[in-house]
Amino acid sequence: MSAFVIASTMKSIPMIYGSQEVGFPTKIVFPFTGTKINWSLNPALKEEYKKILKFRAGSDAIKRGVLTTFSTTDVCAFTKERDGKKVFIMANVRNKSVDLTIPVGLVDQTAKDVVNGGTKTFGTKITLAPYEYFILDL
Repeated sequence: MSAFVIASTMKSIPMIYGSQEVGFPTKIVFPFTGTKINWSLNPALKEEYKKILKFRAGSDAIKRGVLTTFSTTDVCAFTKERDGKKVFIMANVRNKSVDLTIPVGLVDQTAKDVVNGGTKTFGTKITLAPYEYFILDL
């Protein structure tokens, strides 16, 4: 999911391949006629995709904003800003916990957590679990 978050919020248009949104565990072979997909698998995963895509659809900052990156070798972190609207995205791209130093201009700011709900306020550093990500509306 962290890779999808990066791809759908950084610079591109999101693509979801058939059955990806339910985490279908079996390889689907072209021409896609012989594989039955259980569309009721992983309803929480499907809801997560919906939240991300809904936010993206309504955010000019995500779609057309100016990109500022704060990435490391372990975390893809960036802001997108347009017309006074700002979004902060961070995604751990490793299968291990990693620390990220929060950019100075974002320290102690309170942001809406788009996927999990509620708000987040970050100090100078955050530890991200393996593949953990945040989409924060500032």
